[in-house]
Amino acid sequence: MLELLKSLNTSKINIPFDKFGWFVDRNLSDTYDGSFTMKTGADSLENTGMLTLWNGESNTGMYRGECGEVRGTTGELWPVSHNLKTNVTIFASDVCRSLTLQYGEQITIHDVEGSKYVGDERVFDNGTMFPEAACWCNSDHCPDVKSGVFDASACKYGSPTFVSYPHFYLADPSYLDSVSGLSPNKSKHQFYIAMEPHTGIPLDVRAQLQINMHMQPIKGYKMYDKLPNMMVPMMWFTQRATLTPELADQAKMALVLPALGIYIAIFFGTTGTILVGVFSYICIRKWSSQVPYEELLR
Repeated sequence: MLELLKSLNTSKINIPFDKFGWFVDRNLSDTYDGSFTMKTGADSLENTGMLTLWNGESNTGMYRGECGEVRGTTGELWPVSHNLKTNVTIFASDVCRSLTLQYGEQITIHDVEGSKYVGDERVFDNGTMFPEAACWCNSDHCPDVKSGVFDASACKYGSPTFVSYPHFYLADPSYLDSVSGLSPNKSKHQFYIAMEPHTGIPLDVRAQLQINMHMQPIKGYKMYDKLPNMMVPMMWFTQRATLTPELADQAKMALVLPALGIYIAIFFGTTGTILVGVFSYICIRKWSSQVPYEELLR
């Protein structure tokens, strides 16, 4: 089919695949997500892992204004933060954009305390609920879709791809009215990341998205002119990772080391000061007990 499309491709649209399927070429690929340029943290630990370029560019060129900026982390390396209630931003190459997660609560996993950051209604809004999110809409008539579903077509070579949380969680209720069998549930469908803020160690991650197809009537085609205008869920996927007891022990050690280093420095500093004081005292006593040179000549 792709060979036929390429032979009929009079518009010269670049079709970079030789197979068709969801996430084609992703498995075992080192290049699927593109190349990332990030800060090492040499200037400040709070900048560790922060992206500066994606595929050599500071802007994706796919979304308007600041929405097109490359920012956040890739999700594998996190900066150190002493402000527990700050928000965190991830750059998701699958949708060619950043996702800002809001601070939720403090949690404890295997005796390691961390901050939980969750995806809320802001992530997939396009200006309907939050005016500052209007730049995510690329349509001439915005908002093009109701809140809770994001048009990622610009990221998929123009292919009509719409992304939401699983089961249209936190989306406009009208999406649920159009289909049956969906039951959005916070405990099952919430997108969140929990991490230890002082080290940036991830404690619990549940990143999950749903891919939808926008079905709508097409004028001039009898087969499609009476189709309902609706979002049809195609699939949803989740990536889950949780800190194990073994890794928790290593995380605890990483948390203790800075304080341990300070105590060791204080110990050696105090010991050194005492030794210098004792040495000085002995020298002074020895000097003061010496017989004057004039008395030796008598």
